[in-house]
Amino acid sequence: MLFVVSGLIEVAHLRYSFKHTDKVFAHQAGDYDEMEMLCAATAGVLGRFPCHPLDTVKTVAFTGHYGASPSPTSSATIPGGASRGPSGAWQVARTIYRQEGVRGFYRGVGIAVGGAAPGNVLYLLTYDYAKRFGEQHVDSKNFLGNALLHLAGGFTAEAVSCAVWVPVDVIKERQQSQSSNVEGRYRNSWDALRTIFRNESLSGLYRGYWSTLASFGPFSAVYFMSLETIDQLHPLPPADAAHQSSYFLCSLAHAAAANIISCLVTNPLEMIKTRMQVQRAILTVEGKSVHSHQFSYEYRGVMNGMSRVIREEGVRGLWRGSGARILYACPNSALTMAIYRSLKQHYATNPPPPPT
Repeated sequence: MLFVVSGLIEVAHLRYSFKHTDKVFAHQAGDYDEMEMLCAATAGVLGRFPCHPLDTVKTVAFTGHYGASPSPTSSATIPGGASRGPSGAWQVARTIYRQEGVRGFYRGVGIAVGGAAPGNVLYLLTYDYAKRFGEQHVDSKNFLGNALLHLAGGFTAEAVSCAVWVPVDVIKERQQSQSSNVEGRYRNSWDALRTIFRNESLSGLYRGYWSTLASFGPFSAVYFMSLETIDQLHPLPPADAAHQSSYFLCSLAHAAAANIISCLVTNPLEMIKTRMQVQRAILTVEGKSVHSHQFSYEYRGVMNGMSRVIREEGVRGLWRGSGARILYACPNSALTMAIYRSLKQHYATNPPPPPT
């Protein structure tokens, strides 16, 4: 990975110019530099692709079911539900591999990677802008004030980037949760996009928007607050050429630790959000629109979902799939942030000459 990052730095160094300032990350308001966007997009794609199989395991663990094929009926509604599936990461992985082989782990990878670039650009640049704006009004020595600043910045970043992340998650998670025996399952991400839009309109692509914001808003808030706190307690090494590897590895460790904290704190919200996005999917079977009742639950909202889980699965059920989530989110988030920071710091301290 260090080799890949170094190669990207050298390739991009030859093709783009970066506006150098005396202070790293200091930009004028609204100055979304082309290179900063490239760093965020590159980091998003490189962080997402290698971790997608773990994301599939996480989604199946969260939804709690793996099977149940719909078939057309006169009412175009399929009664029944699937039996409860495995929840442990290892058990889920074995089930997927046994049914579909390695290919089963990459369901939904097309939309996941395709949406990673624009989603990550909105996410990271919004946070950077919110952070720079807030730092003008908060004393750097005020620990509580800075913690609240990073908390608010993370939530704002999620609120803005949800415009991209929600449709991506709906398509991706429905593909991931549909096993090979589901009749009418989406053939690929493009087929999923067309089917959802045709059968459920634009609102289908944004199903669970508010539950997503209720889940990832707090997640991003806790994540960035934890990350900035860890950075203060254990400062990153200099970002010069001599410390490039150390800077990357420290960024990786800081982001991983912050992610584990935020995953554990917000797992109940993420699980409910995932279930709300995959429930009541409308598939196309033999030319007919068919309601898939692959999942027995139908939550009316976040609070309804949480109360149902506690009643039916116990309090521990709220942390169902937390191990699988950490296995995916930790390396994905750590790689994304470490690559983004390394690329951005490199061009902030070593700007290439402007094109002639």
